[in-house]
Amino acid sequence: MTQGADNPHCGVEEKSLTKKQVLKYAEDLAVLFRAEKNQRLRLEESNAQLKKYAEDLRLSHQELQDFLLTASHDLQEPLRKAVTFGDLLKTRFRQQLGPAGFEYIDRLAGAVQRMQRLLDDLSAYSRLTIETHPRAPANMGEVISDAVAGVKSQAEALGGSLKLEIQPNPVLEVDAPQIGQMFKCLVANGLKFRKRGVPPELVIRSRRTDDGKWEFTVRDNGIGFEEKYLDRIFKPFERLHPSGEYDGAGMGLTVCRKIVERHGGEITAKSSAGNGAAFFVVLPEKQSPPRS
Repeated sequence: MTQGADNPHCGVEEKSLTKKQVLKYAEDLAVLFRAEKNQRLRLEESNAQLKKYAEDLRLSHQELQDFLLTASHDLQEPLRKAVTFGDLLKTRFRQQLGPAGFEYIDRLAGAVQRMQRLLDDLSAYSRLTIETHPRAPANMGEVISDAVAGVKSQAEALGGSLKLEIQPNPVLEVDAPQIGQMFKCLVANGLKFRKRGVPPELVIRSRRTDDGKWEFTVRDNGIGFEEKYLDRIFKPFERLHPSGEYDGAGMGLTVCRKIVERHGGEITAKSSAGNGAAFFVVLPEKQSPPRS
């Protein structure tokens, strides 16, 4: 056995720290600890500010929703009175008004009705984030079939049809009344913008996407639209046609987009003028917490 074999530190030069070096290391550690503490405090302050901003935004959003609901409700009363007094004028002062007077009152009534529809649409849009229902697994075939039954009857009365090709029936976690409202709006939109003299043909299909979501297609054979207007049709109060040509305030597709986005999905469309339109709705099977 060689000398020093039992000593594991044999041949290694041992160095002891000087007092000055120890103090230096201690100071460096103290600096690091203070920096970490300050960083942690700044992070906590930033988180607190973000929480405050989020709460302020939530309250502001809630106040706006409450204002829209209240305003739409309160404004309905004077509009109803305007219609009532217009009818009274036509009844009690028929001789004095004459044809021109009747025309003016009818125009006034038409303007009031458009304002009432606009307020109704604003109220419906506001309620999307207030009157919600629990997200629960729902058979989409049943949800869609129940929602579009009325539109299906209207299409058949016009000599057309509304077909549901939803096989197999997917089960998704959704707010069923809102999702039903969205599909009803899309098919009603296709029925409204039908070609004159052509029976409306509407179809709703479903398919599973490669990433595990579900895509629903709502297709019609109506007048369609130019795709350069695609961004516009989902914006509030946007209309591609004169107000006297088609009913509505331009809020239907805005409501549809809001419902889809609250479910973590996407909606878009493809069309060309005179060749119908197809709306594509993609929804996940499982839901995150509701979006406001």
